Amino acid sequence: MKKYLFACGVALLLGGVMFVGCGDSTDSKKEESSINQDKHPLVLKVRSESEFSQMLGLLPNERRFYVAFGIVGSQHKAVNMYLNRINGVLVIDITLTDNDETSHFSLSQVETGLESQALVLKGVWNAEGELKGKEFAFKVCESCELYEVDFFTESFKTSEIIEGQNVEYIKSITKAFIPQNNKIPQEAIENLNLALNNGAKDKQSLINSLKKELQDSFSQLTQDGGGLIFNSEYDSNIEVVARTKIITFRQSEYTYEGGAHGNTEIAFRSFSLQSGKELSNKIEDVFDMSKEDKILALLSKKLEAQKDELFGESLPLRQMTNLFFITRAGIVMIWQPYEIAPYASGFIRVVVSPEDLGIKGRGQLGEILRADSVYTPIINEVLALPQELK
Repeated sequence: MKKYLFACGVALLLGGVMFVGCGDSTDSKKEESSINQDKHPLVLKVRSESEFSQMLGLLPNERRFYVAFGIVGSQHKAVNMYLNRINGVLVIDITLTDNDETSHFSLSQVETGLESQALVLKGVWNAEGELKGKEFAFKVCESCELYEVDFFTESFKTSEIIEGQNVEYIKSITKAFIPQNNKIPQEAIENLNLALNNGAKDKQSLINSLKKELQDSFSQLTQDGGGLIFNSEYDSNIEVVARTKIITFRQSEYTYEGGAHGNTEIAFRSFSLQSGKELSNKIEDVFDMSKEDKILALLSKKLEAQKDELFGESLPLRQMTNLFFITRAGIVMIWQPYEIAPYASGFIRVVVSPEDLGIKGRGQLGEILRADSVYTPIINEVLALPQELK
């Protein structure tokens, strides 16, 4: 008799894999895959980068974000999956949405394949924690509202000899593209692309616009300044940091114009999946600022574990940060370099869990969260659910 371990979207079958359907809602019913596996067998194997890229239609300068479901060991998990490029080499980062634990894999460490055109991965979880060493299997959730985001990077580099010294100018820009295969409304796709890439209609249009933007930026620089003066480097990057009932991007801007090091600033942009419209990123849209003293005391307590990385006078906190985003693990709060810590400490980050926030259930959001903001329905849906339903 065959035995199965079922998860949302995937089941392990005695070391093999069999898949079942899955929706984006926590109460979606599992249904058997309509794929006839005799006629359309799922072939999982270790693939070269060229074979893997061809299988997914990945372009050389493309990165990709996926929402996926499956199991690690015997635990059902939802994950965010990133196909990244590090020094030109394709790697796979998989993050558990319930606790932000991330495993990193080279293509040689996972078996991959397609089932009904959806990416399937199988391997051994390698992040430090209780799941380390457990087998996993995940399948991209093509029935989810927004399950794929593509990213394209273009770079421009030039140099001149100035007073006997080689002076370099380097600039890279990454922008996101929402493909048509997502299940959100067409208007939402158009609004998201308008906000993220000036409304590119397809991938090639975005690539062409990036090249033009880089060339125009350099032309403007030389017109304004008369030419290169010092070594300079600029990098504009974007990535998905959370996809719940909304999608949140982290926009980072790196600038180097001489000195000991460059400087990076980040911002978070959240969008509705139904309309594609950008949501407010003001901290007062999440927290009841009449309770600011209590909120600061909570954050100060959460930061105690990192106090050796902070400026000596940073704790207790005196003011709120404006950087936040919402995940299934809680509300993530971020401080930029120099706000409460030196540059060497990087970005300071704490996760304020539902328990920290005093959330008891839907409609019971505690006293420090607003009960009437644009984020209230999202917090009710994402953070007020019992852990096993997230």
